[in-house]
Parts: sequence; C-alpha cells; structure tokens
Amino acid sequence: MAALLWILVIVAGFVFVPWERITDELTVYPAMCIEKGRSAKTCPGFIPLGRTVYKIELGSTEVVSWRLDSDQANLTRLKNCAILSSRNWSCKTGGAAGKVSVKAGLRKRTGAERKRGIVHLYKAHWWLMKFAGGTTFRQNFLLPKQFD
Repeated sequence: MAALLWILVIVAGFVFVPWERITDELTVYPAMCIEKGRSAKTCPGFIPLGRTVYKIELGSTEVVSWRLDSDQANLTRLKNCAILSSRNWSCKTGGAAGKVSVKAGLRKRTGAERKRGIVHLYKAHWWLMKFAGGTTFRQNFLLPKQFD
C-alpha cells in the first residue's frame, strides 16, 4: 500500500511540475466567476476557461501566443515587449487591453477581466478546479494573489 502511494506521488509530481520554469513557454490558466459582476473574493464558484500559451524569445522584443483549447490555430504576435524571463515580462499592445504582463508566472488581469470576475490560476489549481466541476468547487486557497 505504501509503495502505491509513492508511485501516485511521483506520477502527480511529473504531471504538475511547472515545466514552464525551465522552458521558453508559459501557459496561462484563467477561470471566470459564475456570477457576473462578483469579485474573486465573493464569488461562489468559478468556471475554468481556455488556456493560452505564450512563447517567449529571450533576447528579443516579441512574444507569440495561441489558444490551446481552441479549434482555430491563430497565432498572435505581441511586439514592444520587455522580457526579463519566461515568467516575468510585459508587452504593449495596440488593442483595448493596452498591455499584457506576466509576473511570477501569473498573467496580470486587465480592467475588463477584473470587471468580468476573471482570475488567473496556477496549473495545478486550474486542473483541480476543472476536475472538481468548476462551478461547484470554490475554495479561496485555489486563488493565488492576483497581480492587478
């Protein structure tokens, strides 16, 4: 029985290791409050949203992104980027968002995302929420500090 437990711990470790720390890609895991207009602290439940992957070219001023859970294979190129590492960077955009930033591996929320009740999670938290049914599973410990 103890051997089975160790095997499960090792397998879980490989699944949830933040591989982004040692690569030039970062996946963002968003979730949205099920009740429109509620803040992250008062939200009764969340729905995991589609993931976005950012490919960071260290030494350049460009970041390429694509939606992982989308049928469309659209690449978006973010230019005018200040890149410190794959887990800390920001890009100025010409769109409504104004700026896309990542700090400590979490994407900063835009004003529109805050109003819609969107939060950004770590990989293990997002998958746990997804497996738990999202809307019925609400625990504050799943919400890392948001960088607004």
